[in-house]
Amino acid sequence: MDHFRHILAPTDFSEASERGVDAATSLALEFDASLTLVHSYELPIYAYYVVDDVTAEVEARARRKLDELLVRVRVRLPKAEGEVRQGAPWQGILDVAKERGTELIVLSTHGRNGVDRMLEGSVAEKIVRLSPVPVLTVGIK
Repeated sequence: MDHFRHILAPTDFSEASERGVDAATSLALEFDASLTLVHSYELPIYAYYVVDDVTAEVEARARRKLDELLVRVRVRLPKAEGEVRQGAPWQGILDVAKERGTELIVLSTHGRNGVDRMLEGSVAEKIVRLSPVPVLTVGIK
């Protein structure tokens, strides 16, 4: 392969993840590749016991935020697409990567370590460890 044809950029809508999206957009332009932004979220366990309206609202809010991000990305890359997934974030990201035939995942890392990382877990770490395709991490400090 002499270049990437499909790039995936996960986002949690934080300022940090926008740096990864920016890097992925630049790479997609450079390689004339397609780009998919993905937001994968996990509902707290108690949310499964509340009315469906609450979970529907969480989904709708995530879709609105992704659409807003896509508007900014499409200024540079008009055919960029987006997906929202519910479930373990790392699993949703890898599922979309597989379904879309992704050849590169570009994601930002928050650079957490120690207790913060132990308590929260690292989505980026799991993706790097389990991804069948190359992963480019964009660090923030």
